[in-house]
Amino acid sequence: MRGIRWVACTGFLLLSSVLSSCNDDDGHPIHGFIDAQGDWVIPPRFDDVGPFMEGLAAAKQGERWGYIDMRGDWVIEPQFGLAEPFSEGLAEVKIGEQFAFIDGRGNLLFDRRFASTGAFSGGVAPILTDKKKWGLIDRRGAFVLEPVLDQIENCTEIWWNRTACFSGGLMAAKVDQLWG
Repeated sequence: MRGIRWVACTGFLLLSSVLSSCNDDDGHPIHGFIDAQGDWVIPPRFDDVGPFMEGLAAAKQGERWGYIDMRGDWVIEPQFGLAEPFSEGLAEVKIGEQFAFIDGRGNLLFDRRFASTGAFSGGVAPILTDKKKWGLIDRRGAFVLEPVLDQIENCTEIWWNRTACFSGGLMAAKVDQLWG
């Protein structure tokens, strides 16, 4: 097991190996999943992976991201510029230069695209508009809070740039240089 970097993930261990057996023919690292005993469950064959959340993990093939199940089979084919972990049945994905949300089958939800997004928590997700204002949307894409906030804080990075912005049901927000 020497030369393996471990990162704990829900039920599985995510790893990126520096062993030659875990490099492709060009010497690039490839990723897979092992169980708690160190046995390969999904052999390394992906360019990058994220953690399993709600039964799916983001996986990268070439320049595109999709989602695999716990057998390593594609559930949502690689088609996104970025794919975040699922939260409350939805995931943030990057399409072109903007972000959108998909369900567990890969269906795009609502017609809106955003400059940035955060994960759903408590039925709402933070979004950033092209006008650099933050708001909150519900699972149908309707605004719970119109995009009027200049900044949101107390966001905790969970994985990549996925954020959880509520603590105890509250989120710090800034409008016109005032925090509340």
